Amino acid sequence: MAVVRRGLGPTCDALEALSKPIIIAETAAAESGGSKAKWIGDIVPTLKSRFPDVKALVWFDVEKERDWRARSSGNAEAAFRALAGDAYLAPSSER
Repeated sequence: MAVVRRGLGPTCDALEALSKPIIIAETAAAESGGSKAKWIGDIVPTLKSRFPDVKALVWFDVEKERDWRARSSGNAEAAFRALAGDAYLAPSSER
């Protein structure tokens, strides 16, 4: 969760002061430099505990300079499927 908090912290802190819902318009992770699957798995718990105003996110699903796709490995794909299926990110008027 620390990596997700570090990456989102300053921007989300500034936006939360506006008291508006936040969308992360583009995010992704590469396989190099750590566990992509763990990073993906940390997204929802971090949003719940630290960034509750984030209501949606868009995954940059492209193989470009690096393989940013959610399906770059079996573990990353499984983590992304769990993320996409998490009720916390489901459309709801109650959130």
